[in-house]
Amino acid sequence: MKLTRFTAGRKKALVALVATLLLSLVTTVDATFAQGGFHRDLVVPDVATVDPNNPTLSLNPDQSQATPTSASLRTVVAVNARVMSLVSLAARQVQMAKSGVGAQEVAREIIAITYPKWNASQVSCLNQLWNAESHWNYKSHNRRSGAHGIAQALPASKMDATGTDWLTNPVTQIKWGLNYVSQRYGTPCKALAHHHRVNSY
Repeated sequence: MKLTRFTAGRKKALVALVATLLLSLVTTVDATFAQGGFHRDLVVPDVATVDPNNPTLSLNPDQSQATPTSASLRTVVAVNARVMSLVSLAARQVQMAKSGVGAQEVAREIIAITYPKWNASQVSCLNQLWNAESHWNYKSHNRRSGAHGIAQALPASKMDATGTDWLTNPVTQIKWGLNYVSQRYGTPCKALAHHHRVNSY
């Protein structure tokens, strides 16, 4: 009988841990999509955590009163579909951007939402600029200078500001590169004009 209660308590603790991890994943993924404009206005209900003094009850992070753990399970079920959808979309974007053509498509999607004032001419300038720099190859690396990725960040570690996965994630590289162009030159066409003058940007 004691073994059964212990096992049930452990299961409830594990469920609560999974609920907490899912909430953390939703927050991280949502922040990533908000940067690229792929997803906005995600509302995540509270996920309860297990009260270590009473495994049959849980404590809401925003309240001091205990609530049944089953309530957190309903929350997890509701959140789970959204989490899976976001993770799936993120994976598809990353996979698509690993090819040159796919990376250009992902860049157009990000531009349409994050830089809506950049018209088709600006997109064309960006294509020319990054074709010259890397041929839109996220693995492109200049051994002499150390510049790396689609946008040829120099030093490559600058891309940490957008995401620490920049070495393997072309979407992170694209987001960083678009922000760099916007902050330093204003538009891709101005960046391209500078590149024509000095063979770098």
